[in-house]
Amino acid sequence: MPTSNVQLPDLTKICGEHFELRVNQHCLAVGEESRRWVEQHELLVGEETRAQLVATQLPLLAALCYPTCDMTQLRTSTDFLTVLFYGCYHPQMVNKEASGAAFDSVLERLRRTTNMQCWARFQTALEGIQSAARTTVKQREKPNQAVQGRTMTVEGCLSLKRVSEIFNLAFCLNEYTEDLKIPDVVLRGSPLRELKQNALDAIIWMKDIVSYNIQQSRGDMDNLVAVLMMQQQITLQAAVNQATASVRQCVQRFVELSESGALTSLDEDAKRYVQGLRDWIVGWAHWVYETEEYFLKDGEEVKAFGWLFLLPKEGEGEGR
Repeated sequence: MPTSNVQLPDLTKICGEHFELRVNQHCLAVGEESRRWVEQHELLVGEETRAQLVATQLPLLAALCYPTCDMTQLRTSTDFLTVLFYGCYHPQMVNKEASGAAFDSVLERLRRTTNMQCWARFQTALEGIQSAARTTVKQREKPNQAVQGRTMTVEGCLSLKRVSEIFNLAFCLNEYTEDLKIPDVVLRGSPLRELKQNALDAIIWMKDIVSYNIQQSRGDMDNLVAVLMMQQQITLQAAVNQATASVRQCVQRFVELSESGALTSLDEDAKRYVQGLRDWIVGWAHWVYETEEYFLKDGEEVKAFGWLFLLPKEGEGEGR
C-alpha cells in the first residue's frame, strides 16, 4: 500500500540546541516596502500576487538571516531574495521582462556598496544559479523525462545543489549586510571553507525534507529524500529519517569546528561571517514553518506534531 503520510522532524529543535534565533528590528517596515516595490514593478503575474507575497514571508526570511543590518541593507537583501526566490523556484509566476530589470537594479545597488572581492563572489555564485535555473525550468516542463534514465547519487545530487540553490548567493549577502572584507584566501581556506559547507549542506537537507511533499506531487524528483529512496530502495519514512540525521551531522560538525579553537586565528570580519552562517541555519529552520511555501497554513501543526499527509500527484486529484 502506498504511503499516505510521513512524520517530519522539528527542525527548530535541532538548530535551537546550538544557535540563538534573532530577528531584525526593521522586519515589518521593510517587508511592506519590499512588497510595494514588487507590486509597482509588476514582477509577478497572476491575480493573487499580493496574497502570495504575504504568504511566502520572504521579508521574514531576510530579517531572520540578516538580523543586525540597517534598514537600507535589509531592504536591498529582501528585494534580492524575493526576485531570486521566485526566479529559481516559481519561474512560471515571474514577469520575466520586469523581473530582469528589477533584478539588475538590485544588483547595481549591491555593486555600488560592496567591495570588489565580495562583488566577484556574487557574480560567480549568480552565474551558477542562473545556469542551473535554466536547466530546472526545462526539467519542470517535462519532469518525468528529466529523470528518466538518470541515476543520481546522494553525493552527486548534493554537489549540484551546492551550486544551484540560492543559499551560496545568500551567504554573499552576509558580507554585504555586515560590511565585511574577507580575502578569498581566508574564505576558501580552513576553517571557513568547512564551516560554510556544513552550513550550506544543513540548509539544503532541511529544504529537501520540507519540500519533498510539494515536489513529489508535481513529479519533480530532484530532491535528496527522493534520491535516497531510489538509491537505497527504502521507504519514505526511512529516507526522511536519514535526511534528518544528515542535518544533525552537519549542524554538529559546524558546532564542533566553531568551538574547537579554530576561529581564534581569524579576524573579526571572518568571525562575523561565521555568525552570519549561524543566523542562516537557525533562521531557515524557523522560517520553513512560518511560510506557506511548504506546508500551506499548517506549519505550526507540522512543527508541533510532525505528521504530514502526502498531496496527490498532479492529475490524480487537487494539489497545491
